[in-house]
Amino acid sequence: MRVKNKTLLLAALSAFLLFFPFELKSQDTDALLTKWESRLKKQNLITCRIKQIKKIAYLKNEISLTGQFYYKYPHFFRIEIKGDENYDIYCDGEKIHIIDHDLQEHEVYEFEDLYSQNRLNKLLHPVIGQTQEEIKKNYEIIFNEAENLYELIPKALSSRSYKKIVFEVDSMDRIKWMKVIYKNNDWTETKFSNWKELDKVSDYFFKYLK
Repeated sequence: MRVKNKTLLLAALSAFLLFFPFELKSQDTDALLTKWESRLKKQNLITCRIKQIKKIAYLKNEISLTGQFYYKYPHFFRIEIKGDENYDIYCDGEKIHIIDHDLQEHEVYEFEDLYSQNRLNKLLHPVIGQTQEEIKKNYEIIFNEAENLYELIPKALSSRSYKKIVFEVDSMDRIKWMKVIYKNNDWTETKFSNWKELDKVSDYFFKYLK
């Protein structure tokens, strides 16, 4: 199973959770992170379309993917991916299911086991489900005024599989483009579009059904 490829995708997709604005002044960042966290904790269903390109050193060609991402605070997500790879991922807060349609494989993980062993970061970007305190603990937040881009530089051990995360926001302060650069110089570039914040949805929506 192409676990590494899926890990790279999930790491980039979880950029979704940087669904908040940053300002130049550090004193403003705290207020904005608080606002974002409050918005996220409303537990509405947040969804977007993604278009992604991945470059992996041992592969000659880039990987091209499109899909739909759904998320609800704190640990519910569902991902549907098509393209050079075809698979779905479900997390209902208890179990994580990865269904590879190309290889006809189905893997199941206990969410609590991965979380308690700090292995969840191998599947998901560590920003997912983190409080603003944890985000600030794990990353330096930098604004590149010349290019109108934002950077997250890992500083915590749990975040050091990434060399740098660069992203751009739209007029509504939602992520519209992100590039994740890994320690081995592999990278994932993702465009986000059609953001929607919908009414609350049942946890049942995130359960895998055979």
